[in-house]
Amino acid sequence: MGFVMKFKNGFTLIELIVVIAIIALVSILAIPNVISIYHEARLNSFLDEAKSIYRNVETSYNSDFLEETIKVDRYCDSDASYVRKLKLTKPDDIAYDIELNNGEIIKFYVVNDRYQLLLSGSPVKISDIKVNNVQELNNFEYDCNGNYGIYCNVNNLPCVVVPSFDYVIVNDSNL
Repeated sequence: MGFVMKFKNGFTLIELIVVIAIIALVSILAIPNVISIYHEARLNSFLDEAKSIYRNVETSYNSDFLEETIKVDRYCDSDASYVRKLKLTKPDDIAYDIELNNGEIIKFYVVNDRYQLLLSGSPVKISDIKVNNVQELNNFEYDCNGNYGIYCNVNNLPCVVVPSFDYVIVNDSNL
């Protein structure tokens, strides 16, 4: 009498369901952490860019003041003739507007497509550039004429954010 062994091919339905449940559980636990890490990295990148702009303002002010013997009191990410543009390489989505008084930064505004940082007072220090001073935005636009804008989709109308950052509903003809 011989002994015959049967070999099982594949997995049972129960084994597959258990594996899928384990993978789903791990995904449920991991995805929020990955998203949180992603958002934290974007915020830290924004803060690093803001600090880089701050340092560049200090350097540019001293250079412009010495070279041209004129008073530089504003740097803005614009091609307008009444403001100075910083000589720096930055991401396309970031804009800045910085005002100085006798070489001290009194207004420091940096914005990108997701975050904004507005610091004012005399003087603004680089240590003020920190996470708790950043506001989160979506689809924000800014120009150096002081025009702030955001499409906030309230009643399907565009909104405008004024310098106090209060939302005001406007109609399309004003844009």
